[in-house]
Amino acid sequence: MVPSIANAPFYFEQKHEHADDLRRVIEVDLTVGIPLYQCLTPRCQNDNCNKEIIEQPVNLSTLTQSYIDNDRRFIQRSVKAKQPFFLYLPLSHMHVLHDYAQQFKDTSALQSIYGDALRELDCHVNQTYQLLKDLGILNEILLIFTSDNGPWSSKCDLAGNPGPFTGAWQALPLPSGGGEGRIAKFTTWESGHRVPFIAHWPGMIKPGTVSNAIGSHLDMMSTLANLANFRQIVALMELI
Repeated sequence: MVPSIANAPFYFEQKHEHADDLRRVIEVDLTVGIPLYQCLTPRCQNDNCNKEIIEQPVNLSTLTQSYIDNDRRFIQRSVKAKQPFFLYLPLSHMHVLHDYAQQFKDTSALQSIYGDALRELDCHVNQTYQLLKDLGILNEILLIFTSDNGPWSSKCDLAGNPGPFTGAWQALPLPSGGGEGRIAKFTTWESGHRVPFIAHWPGMIKPGTVSNAIGSHLDMMSTLANLANFRQIVALMELI
């Protein structure tokens, strides 16, 4: 475990303006990402970002690989310096519309846009996992994979589907059911508040462990800060 994360590099792959808000709080060393988001408001301006245009017109099909390449350099640099590090990587997957590398086109079972983008996500998560393994630090790393929400039903086939979690009760009319509401994003059911959460921590989490505990992404920052003995963030989160 990291004895003190206060002196360790923080590295953010910035997906949108919320990451910049957090960056101002904990003073991360480096942010790599896009400067704008479709719901950007005057309240959230990225004043600390450099304004250099590196690609015009932009090609978003190469964005994910660019993130992973930057991750690789950051991790390798930290390991070489024997420096503890924290990497937060919110990829652009799996929202809409999907731009992905052409090598993944028609590689999914249904040869769908969503499925192909998901294959790219899977590939890049594996690349990061393999890098940690090849560098010999996988057993020292707490690796977390999660999502902010599941299928966005109003986007139809571009948003995937909730699989077997059909929300039968929610689909029934009142008073016998939930009022025929949606079962995906914006709900408290599958793909809404219930999302994937996988943690890999050799020596601390037994392989195959399944927990029925109720958790929240709101717990993650304070939990990780506590593990790293970073008391300033723990104190801050207790005030929220």
